[in-house]
Amino acid sequence: MRALSLYSRLPSIDIPTLLSAILLFSGSLMNYVLRLREQDRFEPGPWSALDPDYLADTWEHRREILPMFTIADFLAAFGWFSLCVPIIQVAWILSKGGRRRFGMHLLICAFAISGSLAELLGRLMTIGIESAADWISRYFNLDNWLDEDSGDGLGWRVLEVANFLTTAIVIWIDAFMWFALSGILITIFFSVRSD
Repeated sequence: MRALSLYSRLPSIDIPTLLSAILLFSGSLMNYVLRLREQDRFEPGPWSALDPDYLADTWEHRREILPMFTIADFLAAFGWFSLCVPIIQVAWILSKGGRRRFGMHLLICAFAISGSLAELLGRLMTIGIESAADWISRYFNLDNWLDEDSGDGLGWRVLEVANFLTTAIVIWIDAFMWFALSGILITIFFSVRSD
């Protein structure tokens, strides 16, 4: 009986919020640690010169840590997507069941859904881009494009430039999520302030 009363005194935990926090934290932490590992190996001189030997070595290293990046991206994607539920719950509570400032709270829901979907698609695009680039680096001839034995490394250069460009596109998709999140927080501020 005493254990039951102790449990009843604990604050209730909102499962979707807790799940979102765990997924976002673990995905972001994994991504941060992996980026630090990649940064230790980065050399701006050979990279900007598109040195084929350096790029081939870099892609070999990327192959080793790709599964961890994929897991981190999945965790972050589902973390952002699961964050949609608590935000919609907050909008519903602030609107007092849809009876107060319905348009403002509908805007919060629209920001939450569109931002979460954009982030989910951005992360899935990142996983697809990294997997396709990894497949190309493993099975395509990237060493000799001009002649059979030229050793020009032109394929490694093209792969690195294409990877850089596609990664830059995904950064803009991620920026939309932060725009949507700022819109959510600003709208929540004005909703609470109007009470």
